[in-house]
Amino acid sequence: MNTNLHHLQLFYYVAKAGGISHAVKIIPYGIQQPAISQQMQQLETELGVKLFERRPFSLTPSGEKLFKFLAGFFTNLETELEIVKNSAGFRLRFACPSVVSSKYLPILMKRCIEVFPDFRPHISELDGFQSLKALLGHEADIGIFFAPDNFKSKLVTIKKLRSMPYCLIVPNDHRFIKEGFWPKSDFAKEKWIAVQEQSGGSQDLMEVLSGMGITPQFSASASSIEAVLSYVEMHIGIALMAMPPPDLVKPYKVKVLPQPEIFGNLDLVIGWLNDLEVEKKFLNFLVSEAKNLALKV
Repeated sequence: MNTNLHHLQLFYYVAKAGGISHAVKIIPYGIQQPAISQQMQQLETELGVKLFERRPFSLTPSGEKLFKFLAGFFTNLETELEIVKNSAGFRLRFACPSVVSSKYLPILMKRCIEVFPDFRPHISELDGFQSLKALLGHEADIGIFFAPDNFKSKLVTIKKLRSMPYCLIVPNDHRFIKEGFWPKSDFAKEKWIAVQEQSGGSQDLMEVLSGMGITPQFSASASSIEAVLSYVEMHIGIALMAMPPPDLVKPYKVKVLPQPEIFGNLDLVIGWLNDLEVEKKFLNFLVSEAKNLALKV
């Protein structure tokens, strides 16, 4: 006999609730009353016995015997699954840009695991706005990403870690360094490196230059900070990005020029969906440690 396990589970809920209409209210997933009735009829046909009287509801002797067995099975199953879940620890999916993943997240994850040994992180490197997109699409539980000033979302809890100015990255001998001040019209003479073009990283640059009546000319496109710094050093173009980590910039013959008055700031934030099921104690620790580390980068 190849009895459908789902039918047995539905019968368990029907017997437990005392009827099909009552079972609809306690079954932990969406199913309508007619579907339950149909599947109960199929189960009785498969078994060749009547399991319960419909009106008024009462279990037959065969139904009583089956319910007694199923009650022990499903009750123990829930307990065993909870034990397995707890032994595996609590898993959280993180999404963040590569620069955060390589320079920042390993330390943060290590500290979290030291305090919460059951914590099991899964990390995905997603540049630009892809980390936020993954979060909103329930493909990640927690995101650490760069967002515009005062970014807000009704779906996500956002905690600001650090405000960082947009910076121009130019070669060491660039005229912007020598002149110290330049008219905005000078931007029209420059060629640019498109930073993370595929994931929206150059959007703010294009919006600001468009407001000046300038259409930027891009001479290269790069996703990694190291590639951007190399292209700038080679005089292929200049770039705009959030202030990069000093240790990344040091090997290159480039200059970082903060320009918040022209291009504004970006906030490094940590965010999670409002319905995320995780202990508040863990989130408070995560945010506190993330903020302390962000201020040191």
